[in-house]
Amino acid sequence: MNRNLFLLVFTALVFVFFVTDVHGQSFVPYTISDVTSEVNIYTDPAKPKPGQDFTISLESFAIDLKASNISFYVNGKLIQSEDGVPYAVIPNTTRVSNIKIVIKTPDGRVVEKEKTIVPSLVSLIWSAKTYTPPFYAGKALPNIQSQIVVTAVPELTSPSGAKIPNKNIVYTWKVNTSTWSEVSGLGRNTLVIDQFYIKNSIFINVTAESKDKASIASESITIPYTSPRVSFYETDPLYGTNWNKSLQKLTTNESEIGLTAIPFYFTALASDQSSLSYEWKINNKKSNEKTSSILLRNANDESGKSTIGVIINNTKSAFQKLQKELVIELTK
Repeated sequence: MNRNLFLLVFTALVFVFFVTDVHGQSFVPYTISDVTSEVNIYTDPAKPKPGQDFTISLESFAIDLKASNISFYVNGKLIQSEDGVPYAVIPNTTRVSNIKIVIKTPDGRVVEKEKTIVPSLVSLIWSAKTYTPPFYAGKALPNIQSQIVVTAVPELTSPSGAKIPNKNIVYTWKVNTSTWSEVSGLGRNTLVIDQFYIKNSIFINVTAESKDKASIASESITIPYTSPRVSFYETDPLYGTNWNKSLQKLTTNESEIGLTAIPFYFTALASDQSSLSYEWKINNKKSNEKTSSILLRNANDESGKSTIGVIINNTKSAFQKLQKELVIELTK
């Protein structure tokens, strides 16, 4: 009797163990919807740009993908159907791609997943508020104290393919490792940096996102800081300043020589701005000239070498004071 009672209790415990989990909830079989929810879709890159190839891949702990037939459709067109290949390369996506994935498992089940890819792009354009001379072919580079203006140019489309206007795009700006919340927000696609950084460069990142979060793009740039420099140019009383060639040395037999000193990448926006002071020296003797140009005369028609020096100081910046010398060889 006791033996039969023991077997009855044991059987009941085994039954309870197999129909309940540790929380006392009954186990139920997987349905197709349960399996579908356990299939994860990834894209590489995570945010494809217009015209960029990307890879779409699957991951699942509920389905043996290596033993399943997997078909990939893009906008209704079959692009790949293979056994055990859980990824596909989607080429040259220039518009919204509606991707459908059909998984046929070994036991005959059919699982479908869908994902919409909206190619998006945001570009960054920057400029530095520093001086370069007229006809200078290069870019004005920032120094550690100059203002930098960065503008985001978005190319975001909605899932319907319509272009999203700038006023409906949310921008998040990051400078180095910090998020600049005060300049981020709806339609705020311009960043102005006028803080002082003692670094070799500055890192800027922007994320542009539609209000419904269906379209998103991100871009980063690193802008190098440079040191201001001074260059000399020859000035002719008839033709003006020759901007085509900076002078490293000068050999001349002219009785009059005009020189102009240009401060590259100074914060000042014009070489003779009031914040800049000029101090010229001729063979280490101070000249009375206080502007960016000086006229030199060889009154006695002498030959030999003379050293012309200039000190340019930005009175509004403690880190912008430079001097440069030029050796002039006078010949007869």
